[in-house]
Amino acid sequence: MQDLRDALPDGLASRLEAETGARIAAVRMRAGGGASRDGAELDLESQGILRAYLSFDTRRGGDPQRLVNFRREVAILRALSGPLADAGVAVPRVLAADPACLALLTGYVPGEANFNRLHDQAERRATALDFMRQLAALHALDVGAFELDGYGDPARAWTDSLQRIRALKAAVAERQGDPQILFALDWLERHAPPPPERIVVLHGDCGPGNFLYQGGRVTAHLDWELTRYGDPMEDLAMLCIRNLLQSFIPLPEAFAAYEAAGGAPADLARIRHHRLSNQLGFVASAQAAGSPEPPVLGMSLVYHAMHMRIMVESLAELAGVALAATPLPELPPGPNAASFEIALKDLRDVIVPGARDQQASEKAKGLARLVKFWRERERFGAAFDALETDEIGRMLGRRFADLADARAGLRRAVLDRSVDDEAMIHLCHRRAARETALMADAMGALSRTHFAPLAP
Repeated sequence: MQDLRDALPDGLASRLEAETGARIAAVRMRAGGGASRDGAELDLESQGILRAYLSFDTRRGGDPQRLVNFRREVAILRALSGPLADAGVAVPRVLAADPACLALLTGYVPGEANFNRLHDQAERRATALDFMRQLAALHALDVGAFELDGYGDPARAWTDSLQRIRALKAAVAERQGDPQILFALDWLERHAPPPPERIVVLHGDCGPGNFLYQGGRVTAHLDWELTRYGDPMEDLAMLCIRNLLQSFIPLPEAFAAYEAAGGAPADLARIRHHRLSNQLGFVASAQAAGSPEPPVLGMSLVYHAMHMRIMVESLAELAGVALAATPLPELPPGPNAASFEIALKDLRDVIVPGARDQQASEKAKGLARLVKFWRERERFGAAFDALETDEIGRMLGRRFADLADARAGLRRAVLDRSVDDEAMIHLCHRRAARETALMADAMGALSRTHFAPLAP
């Protein structure tokens, strides 16, 4: 057990104690409170011991948009555990909220978060159907009947969502970001669907991994960082994305359960559009704002590579472009291959087993993924850079000095809308195939995963 003053950010423990009126008696650090957060279990002492969970993020405390997201998260959790408790959406009770550290302290809720650990098929199905019932209950809330801090005007929700795409594109362009991401954002802007029939409260990142379950029921929906008003199909699209990481029940069955519980009919065209939009939100936001230090860098690179590959596949499906296999060069191991293998052996056999807590173990595993990437980058990096430079040059009809120069030229062409959509999608696909090859050993099964079918 760590001393709480060392385990938590400076001043946070005192502020939480002042708000709760309880003394923090114990702190047990955990791997994370969501993909972008640190986490800890706390024991609060006040007329007995209360078990609680703390998530916090000191990397993005000054980000204005993150502060807005934090306000929304706190608002919906307080509403659903308070005046809207009879709505049928299970959430943890808010005990304290600290905007300075984006820290949220909630009551401890029993349950397991990893849906992959649930092997009993009857219980899996019961849990998944309960999740869809609760999602339909969330979407059934009358957004005109109450006000949520930070959510804004529901009448502007669809216009705001389209503006977010344009603003994200402008921010990525200003930071001279990835032309592949810029192109996908531009394509979305040019192919936006009509407004939805109804605006609802969205979870924003719903699906397996972001809820707790026990005994065939969902005991709490977690990680409301992306909650907002919007099209209900956006949450169904997020379910598709989270299904990449933790397998759910077949999506047609999930959609049917959602509809049976009063949810809107699943609009597959809108779901496909929102799948791409949501994935772009993950990969583009970091470029737009500048990437903060992630909790586990190795896993962040793995997820980025996965999302970039599947994003291109989704874009090709929406645009009606058939993708072909990308040939990869055969090259011998790099000059430092033996050193990389020694480092991996040390991490696997000594460092990870000897890690004293969950957080240290996860960091070590993330470092192992980085070593695998560095090994493959040494082996293939120069060849892959040359291939992409040549492909961009042939598409744009000019020669480039190096890959950085080529991507800068491609960025200008994307912003000028002077690239052919189909040719650009093929170029993005070849690049994604090569970058997946660099990360394949670190990614494991994620290098081969695809979206599950939306229809039978």
